[in-house]
Amino acid sequence: MLARRDKDPRKLPFDFSEVLAAIAPRHLYVHAPLSDTNFKVDSARRCVDAAKQVYGLLDVEPNLVAVYPEGKHGFPPDQREAAYRFIDKVLQWRPTEN
Repeated sequence: MLARRDKDPRKLPFDFSEVLAAIAPRHLYVHAPLSDTNFKVDSARRCVDAAKQVYGLLDVEPNLVAVYPEGKHGFPPDQREAAYRFIDKVLQWRPTEN
């Protein structure tokens, strides 16, 4: 979709911050590395900040977690583990003993 619009996010038929806000009050985990060359971290922060307002209005601020780790585009094991912990907490998953 973005390729058909000359890779210009302003030409997309939706606003990313509105997409994130529409997820509220459900849980949302955003991983946006600081040196990502595919996505500008400033844009990600703006979208998250806009969505936070909706989460605040609904009084569910803790349901939106955004992390901005050092690094480039990727999802290293330690950062994946943090995301998994978030998911486990949301789903209230507990490992079973064998």
